[in-house]
Amino acid sequence: MLNIEAREVMSAQAYPALEVTVATVRGEFTGTTAIGPYDCDGRYDGRGMIKSVDSVHHLIRDKLVGGKLVQKEIDAFLMTEPNLVRQLSRSLILANAVNATLTMVSRTFSGPLL
Repeated sequence: MLNIEAREVMSAQAYPALEVTVATVRGEFTGTTAIGPYDCDGRYDGRGMIKSVDSVHHLIRDKLVGGKLVQKEIDAFLMTEPNLVRQLSRSLILANAVNATLTMVSRTFSGPLL
């Protein structure tokens, strides 16, 4: 896996959404999730996605980029990595990050990531 980027964008319904791009040697794959939970930080009537963006960058990207992993290993990592599990149990904000990342990784390949 070459890179994972996340950003807050506006959906077609004018709500903040989490957009994730996964880059591999096979290309870049981008997808968006606009389903809450939201940051509740006062931006966009409490519907911001900045915490989800930070979760992708600091909890997920740092662990997956540069590795040669297969789908089952990525799924297992995202569901069992202690820091992620701890965060998920305390906050549903991370659910957006895991959901968007898993979706894009699934679309990216059906074999090993390089």
